[in-house]
Amino acid sequence: MTPRTVTDPDRLRAELAQVRERGWAEVEEENEIGVRSIAAALPDAPDRGRSLAVSLAATVILTGAGQLRALASELRDCVAEIAARVSA
Repeated sequence: MTPRTVTDPDRLRAELAQVRERGWAEVEEENEIGVRSIAAALPDAPDRGRSLAVSLAATVILTGAGQLRALASELRDCVAEIAARVSA
């Protein structure tokens, strides 16, 4: 999608392992130049048959990567709350 999009299979596998470990993903201008984002997936319910995620995006000139990463814990809390409400 952009020159920063991860296309190397080994690098992608390594990134996926890191995402599984920390519970959220990060994109640094991979989908659109000038935009960075973080996202966390909702646990998949067997009856839904699809994956859902919540993401936060920001422009690189206004928000540093560290600023966005600092919100990852709150993003995961938000996802947990959504998942609890959906399953209730």
